[in-house]
Amino acid sequence: MPCCAPAIVPFVDVDTVTINYSAQMLQDYGPRPEVQVSIQDTDTGEFITAPHFFVRKALTGFPETTEIIITLGGLSTGVIRVQ
Repeated sequence: MPCCAPAIVPFVDVDTVTINYSAQMLQDYGPRPEVQVSIQDTDTGEFITAPHFFVRKALTGFPETTEIIITLGGLSTGVIRVQ
């Protein structure tokens, strides 16, 4: 069960983000973490959270996650929250 504050991973003008799921993250968030993606609206500056836009999230590794891959469908700026 998650015990800690979420990990926040910012990204700027990328279409894919890869996060190595470290031993510390495994200890903090477990073998299959919850991943939330928010993208900054270029017109308003506000953050919009999926599923209001297309995003592909993949957790690699079995039985424990070793990597989180986020495919954004185009150049984007925002944050990823892992918990």
